[in-house]
Amino acid sequence: MNINDWKVIQMQNDLKYIKRNTMRKNAANWSLVVDVFLVLLAFVLDRIFATGKVTNCLWIIIAISGITIPLVLFVIETIKIKRAEKFSLRVLNTKELVNMFDDEICYMIMSADSFVNNLKNTEKIDSRQNALLFEFYAIEAEYYLKKAVHLLLKMDNNLSSVIDQSNIVDNHITKERLINAISLLASIYENLIFYSNEKANSLMKFSVCVSLSSIRKSYETLKNFTNRKKDILGLEIDKIFKKQI
Repeated sequence: MNINDWKVIQMQNDLKYIKRNTMRKNAANWSLVVDVFLVLLAFVLDRIFATGKVTNCLWIIIAISGITIPLVLFVIETIKIKRAEKFSLRVLNTKELVNMFDDEICYMIMSADSFVNNLKNTEKIDSRQNALLFEFYAIEAEYYLKKAVHLLLKMDNNLSSVIDQSNIVDNHITKERLINAISLLASIYENLIFYSNEKANSLMKFSVCVSLSSIRKSYETLKNFTNRKKDILGLEIDKIFKKQI
């Protein structure tokens, strides 16, 4: 992955961050508008009703409204944000699963592959800095691999509705695409384990260690998922996963 690819990924992440925070900013902006409106209204009514009794009641109502309305707006936006955060916990429909595969899983695979390629290109670990950099690549690769597998598991119950057997249905995923994604994930996992094993002794010299047990566990999760879906996908497990890693 070159620098332009990383710029695109960073832009995508920035857009997600902006979208996530827009709701909070909207609540703050509307609160400010409401407060300004209430203050102006108070001045106008204060001029119309100049008696002390009316004025005092008016300002009390304005003050209460100025606190209550923004608070209500923030509560509403907070509820919306919580609902958005719980989105990943519910069962997704076909369109959402397809979008998740296109927009997230493929991105996770691409990112993991990039970090593992950096591991591959690491020739010598002759300093603690290089050892920590290798560990960084391994940890990031593992993170994106686990994230991709986690998202794949969301398809566990609905995979048959997501797969397009005829390769002509819109808003579905072809078997070939999903098989390629799983095969690539398996290959990246295996390369991550291989390169981490290869550099284990060099890393230990600088008190750095890559946790292979966690990586293998996630690898097995992917393998188990694929095994459960082998009939739907029409594939042989042994052709995708190595027997020993």
